[in-house]
Amino acid sequence: IEVTTDENIIPYINLETRNGRLELDQKKWIESSGIFKVKVVAPDLKEINNDSWVDLSVYLVGQKKFIARSTISEIKIMGDVGLIEIESEDSDIDITGLEFQSIETSVTGDGKIIVNDVEQINKNGMTTLQEIELNKQSPIFVNARFIDLRIRNNKNQSFSAYVKGPKKDGSYFSYGLNFYKNQVKNERWSVGTKLYKVNGNGLKSEIYTVKQEDDGKTVDLWY
Repeated sequence: IEVTTDENIIPYINLETRNGRLELDQKKWIESSGIFKVKVVAPDLKEINNDSWVDLSVYLVGQKKFIARSTISEIKIMGDVGLIEIESEDSDIDITGLEFQSIETSVTGDGKIIVNDVEQINKNGMTTLQEIELNKQSPIFVNARFIDLRIRNNKNQSFSAYVKGPKKDGSYFSYGLNFYKNQVKNERWSVGTKLYKVNGNGLKSEIYTVKQEDDGKTVDLWY
């Protein structure tokens, strides 16, 4: 494992190996002013699960099966594999550099899977690229509960944001908004709604997920 970033950021990065899984997280919200790069060499890599914005490259070396799950990112998967399973929620997953024998996909939100051409899908049991669109599956949040809460930007700095949350019909609501320094916003969002910070390049990074216990409370975005 090789981590490249600002020296003062290192103490706030959590790297932990548990039951054959490597977990990479931050101990508290951090924002590097420079490069943040992690390189992991794992020949037996079987699965990745990502729930924050990253620019990720994965090179496979003949695994029988590989699973890629991502909520919001740009991911490029290369090399060769037997079965590739992809679950994309608002992520762009590029497999134009991947040789595979079979593929299973689930795409929600604004996610997409990028392939070389129709033939790459034809040989794996799908007849048209339109069928990939038909494979889109949105979870049905029939019990999605909306709550009233106050969101406080407890930071002396303004920022642009993006919010996305589940609705009762299984679709999502989403929109952009701005937070001025020390501003408090009254919102009515559903449990599970995610708030993202948007930088000058339009890249999103998750900063908060609405919880049931937030009902009627003021939530500070920053520690």
